[in-house]
Formats: sequence, structure tokens, C-alpha cells
Amino acid sequence: MGKGYEINWQMPTSSIKTNPVYLRYSNAAIQDIDIGEPQGQLALIKPDAENAEMISYLSWLIRCIQLLS
Repeated sequence: MGKGYEINWQMPTSSIKTNPVYLRYSNAAIQDIDIGEPQGQLALIKPDAENAEMISYLSWLIRCIQLLS
């Protein structure tokens, strides 16, 4: 059996809702987002505990975009 991705992402009860990156993508249809944009932003994030929620969100968003391709 092949590997799968956990596609579900839950909105944390944190400041991610006010993060400019989240706000940018939350106002766009998934089909209108160029996958390179969230991938580029993900590449710049330091993998630490403070950024875990944004890393999770961007990873989920990238997987959703891939589902449409």
C-alpha cells in the first residue's frame, strides 16, 4: 500500500487567523493559488515550535492545490 497524506487540518485557536500569510490565502479559491507561492513561503520558515502551525497550514494548502492538478 502506498503512503498517503493526512489532508485534514484543523484551525488552531491561536494568532494564525490574523497572520498575513493565512489572510492572503484564506481569501482566494484554491484553484487560483499558484503552488509556487505557498511553497516559496514554506521554504523560508524556520522549523521551530513557534512556526509549527503555519508550517502545518501551508503544507495542507500545498496538498490541496496538488489535488487539483
